[in-house]
Amino acid sequence: MPRPLTLSLRMLRTHRACDACVGEALLLHGDLQPLGVRTTQAWSIHVMNAAGYLAGFLLAIKLAIRVLTGYRNRVGRARHRK
Repeated sequence: MPRPLTLSLRMLRTHRACDACVGEALLLHGDLQPLGVRTTQAWSIHVMNAAGYLAGFLLAIKLAIRVLTGYRNRVGRARHRK
């Protein structure tokens, strides 16, 4: 099994930026969903598709960083411990 890459500061910043952008893309998708569901106009279809593809692409980058480096976000785990 190949040794994981070392986590660099650039990868960590990329992971965090992708995390923030995924949140914004999902908020955009959620805010525009009532407009997009009721219509089949080209602009609404393109906006919904773009937001979905953007979120998927950014999640793929985050997953690649986690798989290649073994990075796990420790912030969320501290709150759930008893």
